[in-house]
Amino acid sequence: MLDYLKQNNATFEEMKQQLQQLRAQQEDPSGVRALGEDLQVVKALVGAARRAATDKKTPETGAALGRLVPALISLRATLPAARVAEAVERAAAALNSYQATDAVKIASRNLMQAKDICLSAPATLSPNVLKELENAKAQVDKQNVAGGNEALLGLLKTLQDDESVRTADQALATARGAQEALGQGAWVVVLAQMDYLETLLAALSQKVEGAKTAIGGEQAPATAGGGEGKPETQPSVSAPAPVAGAAGQPASGATAPATGAPPGTPPPTTTAGETQ
Repeated sequence: MLDYLKQNNATFEEMKQQLQQLRAQQEDPSGVRALGEDLQVVKALVGAARRAATDKKTPETGAALGRLVPALISLRATLPAARVAEAVERAAAALNSYQATDAVKIASRNLMQAKDICLSAPATLSPNVLKELENAKAQVDKQNVAGGNEALLGLLKTLQDDESVRTADQALATARGAQEALGQGAWVVVLAQMDYLETLLAALSQKVEGAKTAIGGEQAPATAGGGEGKPETQPSVSAPAPVAGAAGQPASGATAPATGAPPGTPPPTTTAGETQ
């Protein structure tokens, strides 16, 4: 054990964390099960918030939204792009924080972990991620610090633009917008935010449940309720999340019509000081 710590320049806590991550990966190597479970938690909380908001129960709505925000943060963290980005950030930090030899060793180890995630995680990632990751690791292994830094920054930008991450970020912004609207007593806006959240989560669910094959080619296990067939068409989530404006009125440009409303239907509005 001591030899391992010395060879990898790691602490006991880091080794413990790596063992925990390894155990979790062995139990759910593709990450599909964890993502599916987190999605079910978030959907349940959205439903609870909607029911409470429909009855205009302020404490219950606030409690559901208060649980929803950290649940969405946890959901985002389980996305393959977020997990890869975490390892890449550690590699970038190591490359610029240690002596040359140690920097390359630690950065390369973290990039190998990122590659393992790419190869085993559900294919929500663009294939370009693996190519950019391999290029970055090649630069690091050649001790090309400048080239490695450039490649890592480019890879992080690609990961930030990942569709599943952007959808999760929109969902989180929407939940926080609902909290703001609740504080103003704008029930119509809160419900419109719940409609938009359901659209975003449906898109994310189809993205995750349709990703049965990892980039490395291994078949990932089916999620609860999901089949092994072709992925369904993903709903569009390009519309920006509505943000509550002053005195319960949706901000200008909010585009979250109720579910089932015809295209172009604006969300309902309220007059200043009015609650519905």
